[in-house]
Amino acid sequence: MEISDLFKMLSNPALLQQQVKETQERLAKVSVTGTAGGNMASVTLNGAMQITNVYLSPEIFASGDVVIVQDLFKAAYNDAQAKLKEAMKDIIPANAAGLPGGINPEDLSSIFNNLFKQ
Repeated sequence: MEISDLFKMLSNPALLQQQVKETQERLAKVSVTGTAGGNMASVTLNGAMQITNVYLSPEIFASGDVVIVQDLFKAAYNDAQAKLKEAMKDIIPANAAGLPGGINPEDLSSIFNNLFKQ
């Protein structure tokens, strides 16, 4: 993405605002669940990446090993996060703001870095 693409995107704030609103509405409806340890641990995330549910089987506490519980929770969370990122690819407009090729977060980072580089 070039700086001119960024300015093109910003030149139509009404369209940009509408696309953001529609995307937020679609994301609000998303819910994914990640699991670990053969479903002994699960974490559910919504489209805002907030945890909405956690399940930890009583069996994982039986050993008294806190590290196992922590590892299973982290693995379930990471699984949910990966699923959510994949789901977001279908939700966030591929051609965001009418730009050819859409918006890639790495591109935006690069543009802003170049703008402020002296």
